[in-house]
Amino acid sequence: MNSFQTLIQHEDAVVANAAMLLEQFTKQFQAGELTQDEFKQLADDLLDMQRIEALALDLDRNTKIAEAFQQLARIVGAISKFV
Repeated sequence: MNSFQTLIQHEDAVVANAAMLLEQFTKQFQAGELTQDEFKQLADDLLDMQRIEALALDLDRNTKIAEAFQQLARIVGAISKFV
């Protein structure tokens, strides 16, 4: 199971959708379809948009989503550093 699978199966659709998109960006990056800068920009933009959306949600859900997005950001950071 890859790093994204747990978050793709997350109970919150916002987190699951972001994880699916980030996994797709990662595959494109690893296949050479995206440069490192393009990958980082797409990932950063997606995470920023999702964080803004999460701020509009209730506090309990927001906390869970924020933790999941921190995990996604760590995964993306690790991928972009090692390639």
